[in-house]
Amino acid sequence: MKQDQLRPTRLDGYIGQDGIKDQLGAALASAKARDSALPHVLLSGPPGLGKTTLALIIAKEMNWNLIDLIGSTAGNPTALTKKIMQIKPKTMFFIDEIHALHKPVQEVLYPVLEDNRVLYRVGSASSEIDLPPVTILGATTDLGKLAQPFMDRFQLQFELSFYHVDELTELGLLSAKKLGLTINEEGMDVISERSRGTPRYVNNYLKWVRDFRIFEKTDKVDVEYITYVMRRQLRIDNLGLRPLDRNYLRVLNRAATPIGVEAIASQLRQAAVTIENTVEPFLLYAGLAERIRNGRAITDSGREHLRSLSRSGQ
Repeated sequence: MKQDQLRPTRLDGYIGQDGIKDQLGAALASAKARDSALPHVLLSGPPGLGKTTLALIIAKEMNWNLIDLIGSTAGNPTALTKKIMQIKPKTMFFIDEIHALHKPVQEVLYPVLEDNRVLYRVGSASSEIDLPPVTILGATTDLGKLAQPFMDRFQLQFELSFYHVDELTELGLLSAKKLGLTINEEGMDVISERSRGTPRYVNNYLKWVRDFRIFEKTDKVDVEYITYVMRRQLRIDNLGLRPLDRNYLRVLNRAATPIGVEAIASQLRQAAVTIENTVEPFLLYAGLAERIRNGRAITDSGREHLRSLSRSGQ
């Protein structure tokens, strides 16, 4: 897996998620002191909060190798079994979007998680093969799609939460320095307040500021210029909503009754999974929309935000 220059490589450089860092730090210290494998880890939460970064840090802190796989590309049970059998000692196996593993493929991991063994089948015959020390790292944006018995086999389970603005500003100032940008705290706040509680957006918007600065041949990276890039060039409003997010709210606002996600996705010409995984989490968290028994509905806060956008011409 390629290391992004903006990602921290050590736990003490990872900003935010303090409760998780404390627990994970204790587990890492214990595993290293005992010269033992770290228990299997399951990381969950919306996209962009740092699950992959934490997986990379865990491997680095343990000084173990890391191999990675995306759940949707795992193939069939035989393919995953062969991949696991090739694992070398002191290796961490990171499965991103682990919920995308089909149930028969998930079942390959049960003996690995439980007993550090893999069940190998040839025709009607089968045998259990002991594995060298291995830690499975799973990451998911949809915890509800994992079977409870499967989840229970991960001793360490951490749910990442949205970041506060001050945490994003601290993170952003470090990223800006790595990108060669000189931005003060006030300017960084403009980006942080529009980044939906998500580090990935902070870093993406900083890269856009850098690119527009080069493209427009300007030396300015002040509050005025950053606000211009965010609002005029990227069309990000003061709450961090993008055109797709605002259109989602408009669909809800037009609906006379709660509306299902498939109907919303159809009107927006997007996949339902895109709506559920990348649009709804922050809108629900920010109280702009709500899930109720009959579907999704806009809240009073959501209506007021649309009115404020209309007044400002957005």
